Amino acid sequence: MKPEVMSFFLLLFPIVMYCEDTPATISPAKPKIGDRITLTYNSGSRTATLRNVMEITAEVMLLKGLERGGTLVTVPLKREGSLWSGSFTLTNEGAILLLFRFTSGALKDDNGANVWNAMVYGTDSRPVPNSHLVRSYLLKGEGIMEFKLDKDPMAAEMEAAEERMLYPDNLNVTIYRWTKMINESPDDFTRKKIKQELDSVYALKRNDEDATNSLLYWFEQSGQKERAEEIRTAAVAVNPKGIIAFSTAQDEAYFEQDPTKRIFLIRRLNADFPVKGSDLEVRLNLLLNAHVALGEYDKAALIADSMPTPRGAPYNTVARAMIDRGTDLERAVDYAKTGIAVLRKPGSEGKVPMFTDAQWQQLKIDGLGRLLDTYALGLFKLNRLEEAFAAYQESYRLTGGKYADINQRLIECSARLGRTDYVLEVTREAIRLGQSSDEILGAYKSAYLKTNGSERGLDSSIAGLKAETNERELEGLMKERINKTAYEFTLKSLNGTMVKLSNLKGKVVVLDFWATWCGPCVTSFPYIQRAYDNYKSNDKVVFFAVNTYEHQWGREREAIVKKFINDNKYTFPVLFDEGIAVKYEVEAIPTTVVIDRAGKIQFRKVGSEGEEIIRRLSAQIDLLLNNEFYVK
Repeated sequence: MKPEVMSFFLLLFPIVMYCEDTPATISPAKPKIGDRITLTYNSGSRTATLRNVMEITAEVMLLKGLERGGTLVTVPLKREGSLWSGSFTLTNEGAILLLFRFTSGALKDDNGANVWNAMVYGTDSRPVPNSHLVRSYLLKGEGIMEFKLDKDPMAAEMEAAEERMLYPDNLNVTIYRWTKMINESPDDFTRKKIKQELDSVYALKRNDEDATNSLLYWFEQSGQKERAEEIRTAAVAVNPKGIIAFSTAQDEAYFEQDPTKRIFLIRRLNADFPVKGSDLEVRLNLLLNAHVALGEYDKAALIADSMPTPRGAPYNTVARAMIDRGTDLERAVDYAKTGIAVLRKPGSEGKVPMFTDAQWQQLKIDGLGRLLDTYALGLFKLNRLEEAFAAYQESYRLTGGKYADINQRLIECSARLGRTDYVLEVTREAIRLGQSSDEILGAYKSAYLKTNGSERGLDSSIAGLKAETNERELEGLMKERINKTAYEFTLKSLNGTMVKLSNLKGKVVVLDFWATWCGPCVTSFPYIQRAYDNYKSNDKVVFFAVNTYEHQWGREREAIVKKFINDNKYTFPVLFDEGIAVKYEVEAIPTTVVIDRAGKIQFRKVGSEGEEIIRRLSAQIDLLLNNEFYVK
């Protein structure tokens, strides 16, 4: 062998060894439905994190089609030396992608939050349709529970291109591309281009009802609402029990806001298109909430009793509404008690397929804590204070003191019973954990005075507790920093003015991405309003609710957004997104982005958190207002 060739191999060898030094393998490497799948974990690998453990379990998330959920399969592994292995048969028809990691008690090896994965193959030795496409979505940051891949936009596009090459007629690939186009450039030019392509695609797919149903949304998005309605009406007339008829009836029932009309529509939907399992539970919960809105608690409770799988949450919904409205408290307490009994029942009955047993039990514990809080509130209002105190204590213990509203009610009940020592204990812990409020501070001061006979040392005690909180929060915030230059934008506001980001330099900018159809967005808005009110007089802080991913566009979009804001009496400024959501890596809404005074994105948070939004934003904003943050 020539010296230069030998040198090349010497350089290459350690790289190959490093790349192959993975603790996880799957066999066969190209699994098919019906195969016996073997997963192996090498605890002796240099990159293994599970070492010197007594047991290891493989957790496999089976993804089916383009559905956002999955089915979790747990496989106990047996040990031979440093190798652990276990098998299962892939029987899930429709499975297209396997995500897997390894656990040992509370320890886990998920390849650094980049789980191992394998596509499912067909009998033709090709990955089954949509497998590359689903992997593309995962590479864009759309994880399933804790099963995630490293975000890699370029790799995501390559996966989509591979899907297109293997299955050029796959409509999902076309829809993937249209979605990318309209998210990046939601303008008339983009809609015109989609409209042109849509005509050709529909000509090929018009006899495929499932495909046509997917295309109806795009007719509407490209400004062809009348045509979409014509196609929909004709399809329902031809096949009143078909996919389009089902989808139309379901959308009509689910999006109806009037509770009386919703009840009628859901009952008709159930009669015309009966479903089972989790789909039925969704409908029953909508029905239950409609009856609660109308004050028809008996009917709502009967629905809670009729759930396919007994759940605690429906009873909590009914009981809480009655207690908050002061309606028949004795009966409300009984409903809460029924829900508590359901959640105390051992086992994993009704477990959602994507959860592990441990995760499911934790969800039940948290749900039980919230339901005990409802039960205790009812007892408190009935002046059954000792019973309420016992229920509040258990609720506080189960929820770990993480809910400020539960803490506050426990403190109030304890004070009424004269349990000053307990008030002092709970308020001190709430302040220490950053769950404080004016009411909790007031209760702490009162209990401190009763215990010590004076306020001597009170201020230093509070300062010490807050210092501990601030130090912990600051450490957490600094770890969360993104520190990435914010994308420049010029967007139209609800009042018609144009807002340019670079003109806001020197200010902390809060962007909350939302849409009128987004339930969690709507739920979070009262708290966004309160956060805005806290800083509206500070000329160094600006808030914008950025309307994005709206189903309407142009003047119709503006009218819908304006009506929503006015009807709810929100006063924070609103901007209309024109493609910046993609630039700001908004993968789901609501998403809140906080930009510092130097024009850099520092924080991004997805989802609705209730009152926690106010505390989190305040901590982030106050940090970014501090000049010391910008000292290098």
